[in-house]
Amino acid sequence: MTSHHRLWTFTARGPPSSVLAFTSGPAPTLPPRLPLPRDSPTPEEWILVKVAFAGLNVGAIFQMTLIPALLRADTCTPEMDLSGTVTDVWHPDADAAGSRFARGDKVVAMLPASHALATGTGALAEYVAIPAKYAVRKPDNGADDVVDYTLHADLAAHLGASFASAPFDAVVDTLGFQALYARSPSYLVPGGVYCSVGIKPPSFGVPDFLRAVVQMKLNEWWPVARWLGGVGRPWKGASMMSPTREDRESIVGMLGRGELRVVRDSVWAFADADKAYEKLGGRHARGKVLVRVDGGVGDDEC
Repeated sequence: MTSHHRLWTFTARGPPSSVLAFTSGPAPTLPPRLPLPRDSPTPEEWILVKVAFAGLNVGAIFQMTLIPALLRADTCTPEMDLSGTVTDVWHPDADAAGSRFARGDKVVAMLPASHALATGTGALAEYVAIPAKYAVRKPDNGADDVVDYTLHADLAAHLGASFASAPFDAVVDTLGFQALYARSPSYLVPGGVYCSVGIKPPSFGVPDFLRAVVQMKLNEWWPVARWLGGVGRPWKGASMMSPTREDRESIVGMLGRGELRVVRDSVWAFADADKAYEKLGGRHARGKVLVRVDGGVGDDEC
């Protein structure tokens, strides 16, 4: 275990290209420093993880550009999704037999915003010390049809023409295309749910963000019936702001059984994380944008 590690940090509000700094600092250690964070106020199992990969999320761009300093730690490392290897374990009861993890365990973790914002802890660091409840063991594993949306000027029309005879039972929109939802009756069965991570704003500015929030609420609250001006299909927002341990285990279990697959857009070197955000911010990623934090690991560690 090294005494120092590399990490990406930001202290001011702005776009990633302006506020992110690639730096080094003291590596985290166990036991956790006092006072304990509000999301884990009582002593419990903590783990130290050597990060292999960090998954970038658009939410981190919003965190950097919109969240005021008074609502977060003075210095923050972005991102909440990671995979890696446990290098140390701490439990308040040194003789406890109930520790979930041991050194050498491969894990995946998702940090809730309540922990990341308050502590400044993030996945774009070589080491992270986190409550063990935010991690689960990584499964031993490695879309039936792919539509290249860049080839279709009117994607909704293409989906309607291609799938009208065999419409989808449900749709999961990982970017937030309002136009796709508005025309979903042409390719989504009656009663089928259109589930979206939100509404894609034209920019990361506050006015566009607020307009997107208003549109989300209209989608949720407006009557579904078309004769009342609704789309005809229910819209549901997808969010895991405070996932439980059971939620994490459920998702990882589906990955292990092959029920879910991670679609990669690209993998970036740790030193190029700022460039990876340019790719993500362009809103044309075709899957997860990943950063290889540990240059010595292979793709199977993500």
